Order: sequence, then C-alpha cells, then structure tokens
Amino acid sequence: MKTKKNEELLEKELLSKDYSESSKNEDDALAVNINEFTSGLNFEHSVEKYQDNMSTAVTFFLCGIGGLVFLVLNWFDVIKVITGKSGSSIVIYVSLAVLFIIFIGIAIYSIKAANGVKGKIQSETDYSDKIEEWVEDHVIPEVVDASFDGSNLPTEIKYFERSAFLTRVIKNEFPDAPDDLVDSIVDDYIEQKFHILERALAEEAAAEEETEDDDSDDEE
Repeated sequence: MKTKKNEELLEKELLSKDYSESSKNEDDALAVNINEFTSGLNFEHSVEKYQDNMSTAVTFFLCGIGGLVFLVLNWFDVIKVITGKSGSSIVIYVSLAVLFIIFIGIAIYSIKAANGVKGKIQSETDYSDKIEEWVEDHVIPEVVDASFDGSNLPTEIKYFERSAFLTRVIKNEFPDAPDDLVDSIVDDYIEQKFHILERALAEEAAAEEETEDDDSDDEE
C-alpha cells in the first residue's frame, strides 16, 4: 500500500511544472531550432535525412553521368545501341540527354538539401539527448505501469496506456518539444524498458514449459 502511494506521489511530481525559468528558456530555444526541421506525420532524425539525401544524390548523379557517357560513346560508335543518326535517332538522343541532365539536377538539389540538414544534426542530437537523459533520470517503469490498471490488458493496449502517460510527462517538462520527436523517444523508451523485457520473460516461460513437457514425456 505504501509503495502504491509512493508511486502516485512520484507520478504527481513528474506531472508538475516546477522546473526553473532559465532551464525552460533554454529548452524553448532548442525547441525553436528543432521545429525548423521536423515536419510531417513521422519524425525523421536529421542524420537520416542527411543520409537519405546523400544516397539520392549519389544515385542520380551516377545515373546522370553514366547516361551522358553512354550517349557520347554511342554517338561515336564506340558502342552501338542506338543505331543511325537520322531525325528519329536524334530525337532519342536529345530526349535521353534531357533526362540524364535532369538526373544530375536532382543530384545537385539533393546535395544542397543534405548540406542544409547537416548543420542542424548537432542541435537536434543535443535536444533529443537532453530529453532522453531527463526521462532516464526521472521516469521509472514501475511508475509508468502504476498509472493504469494493466492486470487484464493485452500488450497492445498496455502500449497505448504507457505511451499516453510518457507523452504527457515529457510534454509537461518540455512543452515545446515537437510531437514527432516525443513520439520517437517514447517508442524507444517503451521498447527498451518494457518490450525487450517482456519478450525475454515470454521466451523464458516458453523454455520452462518446454522443459516441463520433456520431463513429463521422460516419466511416461
């Protein structure tokens, strides 16, 4: 009973707004920076955006340059894929050349986009680490589960209850944190603190049950 009361008190403390004004201003400044490059329904870290843009740039650049080299070699009969140099052949050459130049243009645009994101990676990482560190220091898995009656709830419903509680707690401490970033941190926390443990316990229980079945077969 005493443990339950302590958990309730800790939950209330987590949901209270008693952080300092200076800390809040610092969080707000970081949140403004991170809001500049988080959008859409699913949060994507700047590192991932940078890698995606660079991958796109490399792919389209190689295709564009390779295509133009192919056209040049074909024009000088080093290779013979497009035969002839009549009007219809020239149309094919021009069409393909325009396509490959567009590929190179996409590559250049992707490189610019990657460079734009690159400068924001550290800011996002610092803000994300700040929230994750606070959650690790202040949020206890037992308190999360004490926020709802999960005795008869399936795993899927427990996930939503845990997610709702953690989101509430984080948004209370970091009110300007982007929702998508919070969702990402909450998912990581639930995976690390609950799902991995639950899977391990399930595997252990299954192994024990299998051992008991084997013992029963031996006795028979």
